[in-house]
Amino acid sequence: MRLRTRTISLVFFFVTLAALSLTLTGRYYLYPKFIQLEDEQAIRNANIGLELLNSEVNFMADRPPDWGYWDDTYQFVLDRNREYITSNLEAGSQISLQANLIAIYDRQGNKV
Repeated sequence: MRLRTRTISLVFFFVTLAALSLTLTGRYYLYPKFIQLEDEQAIRNANIGLELLNSEVNFMADRPPDWGYWDDTYQFVLDRNREYITSNLEAGSQISLQANLIAIYDRQGNKV
């Protein structure tokens, strides 16, 4: 076998060996690490979302208790009396709730 043929064969062998080792390293070492990192990040982001939701629930739980009794609101949905709007839905109540929007819908899903 000539020297040139041996050299080309040797180079081809080492290039193939390097490509194979890089492929196997990526598949069996790096890829699982990326999957693990992605899972950890997803869990971290889910926990952040849960903390935000819990803080909103805790914030709304401290709001004035009169909004916890919905008898007046239920009656307003039935008869649409204007007195309810002036006594309950003025800007002061929205400011005390720190609410940007209060929406009331009836059972059929129509906006009251």
